[in-house]
Amino acid sequence: MSSVPGIQNEAVKQYKQSFLSDPKNRLARNVCSKQDLWDVCKNPDVIHTTPHVYNCKVSEGKPMTNQKSSGRCWIFACLNVIRSKCMSQFKVENLEFSQNYLFFWDKVERANYNLQCYVQCAGKGETADGRLVHHLLFNPAEDGGQWDMMINLIEKYGIVPKTCCPDAQSAEASVKFNRLINNKMREFCNCLQTMVKDGASEAKHNHTKNAESDLEDLKSLIESSHGLIKMKFMILEQKYLELLEDGREMEALHCLRHELTPMKYNTERVHELSSYMMCCNAEDLRKTANWTGKGVDSRSLLIERLQSFLPPTVMLPPRRLLTLLNQAVELQKDKCPYHNTKIDNNLDAVSLLIDHVCSREQFPSTTIQILTDHCDEVWFCRFSPDGTKLATGSKDGSLIIWEIDMVTYELKHRRSFENHAYGVSFIAWSPDSTHIVACGPDDCSDLWMWNIETGTLRFKMSQSQEDSLTTAAWHADGKKFVTGGIRGQFYQCDLDGNIMDSWEGVRVQSMAFQVDGKYVLAADTHHRIRGYNFDELTDFNIIQEDQPIMSFTLNEPGRLALLNVATQGVHLWDIKDKLLLRKFQGVTQGFYTIHSCFGGLNQDFVASGSEDHKVYIWHLRREMPISALEGHSRTVNCVHWNSKLPGMLASASDDGTVRIWGPMDKLKTSNGCEESGRSTPV
Repeated sequence: MSSVPGIQNEAVKQYKQSFLSDPKNRLARNVCSKQDLWDVCKNPDVIHTTPHVYNCKVSEGKPMTNQKSSGRCWIFACLNVIRSKCMSQFKVENLEFSQNYLFFWDKVERANYNLQCYVQCAGKGETADGRLVHHLLFNPAEDGGQWDMMINLIEKYGIVPKTCCPDAQSAEASVKFNRLINNKMREFCNCLQTMVKDGASEAKHNHTKNAESDLEDLKSLIESSHGLIKMKFMILEQKYLELLEDGREMEALHCLRHELTPMKYNTERVHELSSYMMCCNAEDLRKTANWTGKGVDSRSLLIERLQSFLPPTVMLPPRRLLTLLNQAVELQKDKCPYHNTKIDNNLDAVSLLIDHVCSREQFPSTTIQILTDHCDEVWFCRFSPDGTKLATGSKDGSLIIWEIDMVTYELKHRRSFENHAYGVSFIAWSPDSTHIVACGPDDCSDLWMWNIETGTLRFKMSQSQEDSLTTAAWHADGKKFVTGGIRGQFYQCDLDGNIMDSWEGVRVQSMAFQVDGKYVLAADTHHRIRGYNFDELTDFNIIQEDQPIMSFTLNEPGRLALLNVATQGVHLWDIKDKLLLRKFQGVTQGFYTIHSCFGGLNQDFVASGSEDHKVYIWHLRREMPISALEGHSRTVNCVHWNSKLPGMLASASDDGTVRIWGPMDKLKTSNGCEESGRSTPV
């Protein structure tokens, strides 16, 4: 290589003379030797024409963020911009998105990218000491990133609040963490190099490939086009889990990255599968994934799941015979008019030699106890939601609480609440069975709330002597209730009797809260049931009848309503579809207020009192009564079924008694039932 000549001394003298000959250069030299070079180079004209005064200020986000000892500035910068918009849109003062969440997925994606690149390099014959490999493995887990990387991470994984994924110590001080990842990455790449040399490939899983090709052959037989994708996903999921269990993490990662993910199906499940890579061992994998492990059990289950996508003409659905036998048993239960007992659904507990028939003696058709503590007409009865107590209200002004023995079905007088001047014509239990709201007849302007546990009066509510508070209903949360009457009062109250909201001019005959608690159903004097939303002050029509609705009740799901309609009897409505389903026959209903109920096992039965002194019971799917219970000597005002004891029914009558109806085997002469009521087949 030829030598390069240096600068000659004569040339240096010429440069110096030329520079010093210009006064501007000498002035510039003096200024630069005394002042900051950066300040000297500033153009004042540009500064004066560019004032730093702004008319738009970005509000500061709270709390202040801190990346600490890590290189996550690019993540912090992007999330701070995003959270400013979110705080403004959702009107929150404090919001911080999790930097650690994206930091984690960035590490996963970096690892995947580098490993994939290394596989390609190894496949092209790149040696471990080559420059490209050196570049890939120099610092594969570095923290730094840029805009396009943030876009990809957020579009794929989204963002979460920091409370869902707080910072870990390894994220706040990432040097040691990155060093560990770098070492593991180099270790994995060494394993990949060996695998490539040994010729490892997807050919090791030809059985899975064969399964996929078989799916293509079945494509024309699969009824749903989406079904083929689901079946393929199930097979690849099984393959992925088996690879992980065998300790073949890199092949499992390849299956996840290049087979499951490109399907773009059930992304949430794919994310869950990716988390299984962190399992310590095979046992941990099986426990975390709730998977039985590689073998006959898991593959048999997979076959059953795949069978469900094939038409029965190609392959019978799994356990078809067992399904048919169970359907036969269920059909027999539906046809049994008195089926009211829980039986084992296991076929081993059911005889297929004879049809299933329940005996009438198992049905609550026998008077097992007569309660005679009231001294006048009994207007109302109601079991508590927990099934352990019965409340009865009478014209004599007393409210009596009865304790129930859940085994013998025997009732004992627990306590009485007196001094209801007009009598007790309606009772509403709180959802937790600790309080009762008691209402009187039309002339009564008072309402009482009693604490059943302590026996004390929580409050007596009386807004005006012109009020008529005759009915009430509790909200499902037990923190408020509604009450009203036929004189136009309709209140929503708290547990201290304070009126929270009111609806003017609604003459209420009966009411009930919907299960979701969003609105109240109320029967009014216009022969209709309307829905009322106290929060939004909106109302809407649901049911319209031709005659006055004397009372109504809802079943547990809140879909069906049972109405006692003057001169017409008991009607069953679907309130969601606003459809009259059935008019039950047999009952005598004039203009007395009679309360009916749903009950029995799965609420498959309906019961109502009647002015002909009987209790009528119907199956929900039959218009004609299956039984008429005789024993009362005057009008039966109210009937209620114990929700926890399907075999117990109570009826209250103007004859001053409450009858408890149950199966024949619960009848005891010591229960004060000298004269048993009887059931008349209908």
